[in-house]
Amino acid sequence: MLNHLNDKELDKLIMKDREFWDIRSNWSSNEKKIEHSDNLVRAFNIPIGQKVRHSKSNREYTIISLATIEANLTACVVYQSNSDGRIWVRPLIEMFEMVSIGKDMKRRFTFVD
Repeated sequence: MLNHLNDKELDKLIMKDREFWDIRSNWSSNEKKIEHSDNLVRAFNIPIGQKVRHSKSNREYTIISLATIEANLTACVVYQSNSDGRIWVRPLIEMFEMVSIGKDMKRRFTFVD
């Protein structure tokens, strides 16, 4: 589960993903992209049904699936609002990257116990 990763490990995964996609245009096949996305999903190991809180809005969501964007093979998280039921999709890396909230830097989403 993602909460087994400390901030340094999480930041390392995020940086590695960004570096990976920076060189993707050099590939003639999708095999490496698919392998990378699969490895990323395994590294994050997010359980379906996990509740998360959005740091800016303070709203709670439930992770309902993991997915891949067909056009570019980006690993994504599918999550549903606990307040209005709306379903959202966000690239996996963006879910847990650091964002500016006022004067602080926080993870975009955090786990809810």
